[in-house]
Amino acid sequence: MSRTLEVTSRDLDQHIVETSRILLDATDDRRRRARLEAETVGDAIVTGLVGVDSESIERIVGGRANVIAFLPLQGRLVAWLSYRENWKIRAGRGRNREFRSASLSVYFGLENEAYKPQVFRAEWAGWAKWNAQAAASFQTDAGHPHWQFDAIDSLGEDSSVLRRQTLEVLRDSDDEEPVREFDPSPETVRDLVLAQGLSRVHFPSAAAWWRPAPHNGHAFAPESTMELRSWLSHTLRYLKAELGTLRNRRRA
Repeated sequence: MSRTLEVTSRDLDQHIVETSRILLDATDDRRRRARLEAETVGDAIVTGLVGVDSESIERIVGGRANVIAFLPLQGRLVAWLSYRENWKIRAGRGRNREFRSASLSVYFGLENEAYKPQVFRAEWAGWAKWNAQAAASFQTDAGHPHWQFDAIDSLGEDSSVLRRQTLEVLRDSDDEEPVREFDPSPETVRDLVLAQGLSRVHFPSAAAWWRPAPHNGHAFAPESTMELRSWLSHTLRYLKAELGTLRNRRRA
């Protein structure tokens, strides 16, 4: 049976310090001047990266986030990381912090350039009370933790913006031939795929479906901050190994 993960303010502060160390130790340069920092908004505590060696980018789900360089890929391309945790301040005398979610996002881009498409993310939402009336539960029936893949959505949106900007430039030119909207008919498979919003699909990363019930679930909640840090550490180690195959891949 899942239970909510609650910690004291002091324990959360220590967890943030140790999580910062895990993130920096995983990068290609441990001397980077960056860290996790907590911001309190109402009864929510949200952590994010800050520091002179971080860069600000636009997130696919809205808002901005700071990223740090994770791993050089082919050419000048670099894999970048952002990390975010969300906790809720509980009411009452103890005012413990209740875990809501953790999200590790990966972006590809060049150093000191704002354009860094979001490629995929690993997320873990906890067992919590998501509104005042409901009992504790997982936020969705999806896998916890899980992967979500954003490259199709982020690159698709970018290409739409680029097409619109190109069209506006042509309209503003002195060409005698009027510019007409390009409306393919029938729709191409590419357009149909881009319209699906595949980043909303959750792919479980801890699904023991081969086991007999009741041990064949795909939704698990962290029971301690140590488990959260262990998940993050192993996820980073796995990503470094897998993304390393892109860097070492030889072109045919």
